[in-house]
This record gives sequence, structure tokens and C-alpha cells, in this order.
Amino acid sequence: MARELGIGRPGRGNGYDDGGLLDLNGADAQTIAQVLDASPDMAERIVTARREIGGAFRLLDEVITFASLTEGEELVVRERGVLLPR
Repeated sequence: MARELGIGRPGRGNGYDDGGLLDLNGADAQTIAQVLDASPDMAERIVTARREIGGAFRLLDEVITFASLTEGEELVVRERGVLLPR
């Protein structure tokens, strides 16, 4: 259902307000940086970590650990990140 509503997928929704959530399994670095108001470095670390673990995170804790996020970055990911299955 999240996919059909476009939750976490900017520009792909059906007009549903998802509150600014972002699917970290499907977003590219530019989208991560833009939507989460994150640094390009943080966005690249997330994309690189996702690629290195096989293409999809299962838990937000994996994003935080494998992308070596700072405490501030972790807060943003926990507040706005979602992980839709691939």
C-alpha cells in the first residue's frame, strides 16, 4: 500500500501527504540530500552502504551503522527515513 500511495517516494505519489518521509532503499544521493536537507557526504554514505550490503536495508539501525551516521544524522534518519522492500 505504501508504494501505491507514493509514501517516501517524492514525485511518485498520488497526492498523499506522507509528511516528508523518504524511502532510503529507493532514493539516490541527490534526493536523500534534498529531501532530508542532508549533506551530500551523508547522502553518499547511505547510498554506498546500501550498495555494499546488497541493495536494500532491512532496519534503520543498519542505515545508521553501515553509513557511519553521526548522532545528528541519526535523528534525521529516524524521524524521516522509511525502508520499503525492494
